[in-house]
Amino acid sequence: MEFEWAVASTLVIHDMVILPDERVPIARLLAFLEYGEQLANACAHKQAALAPDPKAQRFLATQARQEAMHAMVFRGAIGWLAPRHLGDSPFLPALDAYRRLLNQSLDRGVGCV
Repeated sequence: MEFEWAVASTLVIHDMVILPDERVPIARLLAFLEYGEQLANACAHKQAALAPDPKAQRFLATQARQEAMHAMVFRGAIGWLAPRHLGDSPFLPALDAYRRLLNQSLDRGVGCV
């Protein structure tokens, strides 16, 4: 990724300017997306364990690895934009409730391909 520092703490990435007061809000958005990718990773792992055949298991295991990579990319971007804010974003209660519902369904064997 090509970037340059235009003014003291203003970041320019491929002609896109990220101002100092935009870094933390963007990092918080990325943290929310990271959490979603972690959720998708855990879901795909559980689905792989429940899948009825080896082809579906491989597909879902690959999907889980891709979701983990997406989460890692978001985490790296957060660390680059606003390192002090790694892990400090509050998550929406609705998203956490959704995670619990997914886990309950998958623990019962529901939601498999």
